[in-house]
Amino acid sequence: MRDYSEFVQFAVEKSGLRKPLLVEKDVLLHTLLYRLASDAEFREKYLFKGGSCLVKCYFGYYRFSVDLDFTYLRQERWEGLTKSERRRELVLEAELLAQLIERASRDLGLEFAADVGNRRFVEFGSGSRLVTYKLYRGGELLKVQVDLVETLLFEPQRRKARTLLWSVSVAGEERVYFREFLEGYREFEVLAYDLREILCEKVRAILTRSVQKLRDLYDLYMLEKAGLGIEDYEEEIARKIKLVLRYRRYRESSEKNRRGLELSLESMADSHELSLFVEQPDEEEFRHALMGALGYSELLSNLEKIWREIEEVKRGQAKTWEAIEGLREEQVKIWREIEAIKLEQAKIWEEIKALREETRKIWQEIDEIKREQAKIWEEIKALRENQEKLWQEVKALREEANKLWKEV
Repeated sequence: MRDYSEFVQFAVEKSGLRKPLLVEKDVLLHTLLYRLASDAEFREKYLFKGGSCLVKCYFGYYRFSVDLDFTYLRQERWEGLTKSERRRELVLEAELLAQLIERASRDLGLEFAADVGNRRFVEFGSGSRLVTYKLYRGGELLKVQVDLVETLLFEPQRRKARTLLWSVSVAGEERVYFREFLEGYREFEVLAYDLREILCEKVRAILTRSVQKLRDLYDLYMLEKAGLGIEDYEEEIARKIKLVLRYRRYRESSEKNRRGLELSLESMADSHELSLFVEQPDEEEFRHALMGALGYSELLSNLEKIWREIEEVKRGQAKTWEAIEGLREEQVKIWREIEAIKLEQAKIWEEIKALREETRKIWQEIDEIKREQAKIWEEIKALRENQEKLWQEVKALREEANKLWKEV
């Protein structure tokens, strides 16, 4: 196993963040991100998103992130495909990405196998639209989550992905000594989500997740501070939510959250979530942002239009399912008619088979007649030959009689 301890200690001292385990995970995740983004094909077809993107590409290290999130950019690839064709293409793309992750993880000393059939390393969700790659370092789990199918509403942005060291001075001799680690733990360009896209997906996560995470609310708080309010993107949020409502677990969670979305800071402030915070937000400001402008009253008020749109979608889905059921009933009738035709066809084939058997017997009789006929012709031929002999004898007798008459 590759030893990161010395470099992690260096990063801890330089950044002043006394959280070595989280710093080590950040080093691993960032280096993995660098290795993936170094691949030309990956770089142009996957979008960096989520909390890691907010931290590394937009707001800096206000909190630590524990995974990497991406979305597949070329959504037109799935258009016009049947369900089975699309699933086959999704799995194929997941396999290609797994192979790239395997190569990158090998260089980082992480345990991972590009085996999409092994749920220890690769797990599919939402009808193969979501893929989670699980990498291991000892007992530590690192996740890479990829949405292969997604509704993209805003243009991607080219952003710099930064590290804990981007704003600190690193001496020349330190760069030389830690060259092997700094090669991947450095600033580089990635294709990333627009902040508005992240906002919409963060709200979707809160509304469709069964258990709320404090980190998501912190991210919303930071987005609010950056001037992005939920009320300005209700339509876009609704479009994002519509995509996942076809899956039962999201529908059930969204219904539960609609009845009573629990945004209590106290209920979500577990030790793990709090340990991710680098900058502790001002408590009053945080509460005001989440419980006021983003809290129960205004948040749910702002989202009421979204829920109404969702209900419209559900009613539309219900009508669609009724139409589908009607088509299925019609299909059953058609299949019954086809079965009746097949039975009739089977009878016809039985009759044809009987006629063929009868025809075969007739041909056998004809062959027998031909054989009898041949025998008759043989007998006629023999009779003709005997007749010829008799005529020869008659001729000889006549000649003999003529001679006798002449003598008389």
